[in-house]
Amino acid sequence: MDVDILYLALRPSGALFPSSVQPPVLGYLIKYGRNRQHGHLTFDAERNWTFLLALRRQTHVRVAKVFVEPFIEEWLLEEGRRSGASAEELRWARDVLRYAGANALDHKDHMHIRFVE
Repeated sequence: MDVDILYLALRPSGALFPSSVQPPVLGYLIKYGRNRQHGHLTFDAERNWTFLLALRRQTHVRVAKVFVEPFIEEWLLEEGRRSGASAEELRWARDVLRYAGANALDHKDHMHIRFVE
């Protein structure tokens, strides 16, 4: 089973984006650049890292892989280190975070989560 989740971002006002469920077409138009920006939105590494850890901690189904762009993987791992994540949490993140490859659609707007079936 696979699920796409938009990355969490901050608006200039500090409000969280998305603030509710978004239609898929809106999310796929967002493309965070290496500067962590898409227009007025700023990639929220802290909340995206927290979400990633919540995936790890939930007990309903095990996460197999989380597809992200390589530069977004770097941001997430950097946030994990900054926030004092344990060695085990960082190891888990390094194990599940993956690049889907040049022939796949990009993951500049969302994380593609693959669960173990």
